[in-house]
Amino acid sequence: MIRVNVEVYGYIADIDGSKKVTVEPKEPTVRGLLEEMERTWSRGFMEHVWDKDHELTQYIVVYVNSAPVFHLQGLDTPLADGDKVLFMQPIEGG
Repeated sequence: MIRVNVEVYGYIADIDGSKKVTVEPKEPTVRGLLEEMERTWSRGFMEHVWDKDHELTQYIVVYVNSAPVFHLQGLDTPLADGDKVLFMQPIEGG
């Protein structure tokens, strides 16, 4: 089993109170990580991360080792032991 370092920033960090944790997903992908988090994190946090079809919502951006998952393989992006996964809301300005 792998261990992934998870960091959560912005308003979504305040929902669950967890900002930096280690998670051991059963499946070594971003989707597997989210499924593990769904079992243990608050429902409010998960509602901001993915929708009822288990796709990422518009309220969240996910990075694996500084690369946005939408530039990788999305939720099927593989994870390795020690990877850093960052969750934050999109930053917009005007």
